Amino acid sequence: DRLGTLVLIMLGETCISVTIAYRETHVDEKGCYYAMLMLAFLLIFLECLAYFNVQPPKAHHAFRRSRFFGSLLFTLSKLLGLALLTVGVSIKSALGSAMRDEKEALDDKDDSRFATRLLPLSVGCSLLLLLGIRICHFGGRFPRASDPPDVSRLFSFWWIALGTFSVAPFFFVWIRSAVASLLVQCTLLLLLTIVET
Repeated sequence: DRLGTLVLIMLGETCISVTIAYRETHVDEKGCYYAMLMLAFLLIFLECLAYFNVQPPKAHHAFRRSRFFGSLLFTLSKLLGLALLTVGVSIKSALGSAMRDEKEALDDKDDSRFATRLLPLSVGCSLLLLLGIRICHFGGRFPRASDPPDVSRLFSFWWIALGTFSVAPFFFVWIRSAVASLLVQCTLLLLLTIVET
């Protein structure tokens, strides 16, 4: 429960920082603020879904598995909190760079590029950490030796899909538009949620 609360606090901090950015912008001049706000909330919701989809039943929890897996889960969960905080910082930075006037954005290209590069890196790190948490809970347990071949293939596909989606955000670092970067990350997380479901 405490590790889940840590994730909710970090994602809640992102909600607050994105919403407070409303005061710092001139919304009348920029219509993309609302699109970015909706994408930011969608990304936060999908990150929350991705985390809580990892949670196993009590019998399969890493804390009950061994000290090694329990300690590794605890460490990965703390690092996940940092990665989610970085997601929030990157969303707020991307929002700020998109809201600036074109003149200011041209003068400060480095800040805009930093914000749009940080988002896929932070989302990718959070997904890799979630994959590590899954391995702590389920690694070596599924597929079982007694499972039928079809079930083993399904579990193998599941692990491959999770690994693929975990590294996919790193391939979109080249995107320069903040809205496009947010849209790509939301699409990847939505596809991950659908495939896992």
